[in-house]
Amino acid sequence: MIYKGIETNHEIKKEIKSISVKTEIPIAEVCKKLNIMQQSYQNIYKKKKLAFCDISEILDCLGYELEINFKPKNKY
Repeated sequence: MIYKGIETNHEIKKEIKSISVKTEIPIAEVCKKLNIMQQSYQNIYKKKKLAFCDISEILDCLGYELEINFKPKNKY
């Protein structure tokens, strides 16, 4: 996925929800593993810009890991 600002954040949020459904791990269990209340989880999710550390922690609870790749821009 190539980062394109806010629209990419929406895609990331959708993907995390999809992973949650695939793994059958409810938000309540993720919150318990993160030691936060569901309201705090929702506050993280409502942010316009998600932090990589938040994404990584949530994915870890779902049995996934965050992988980041850097590549040079194509110059035409």
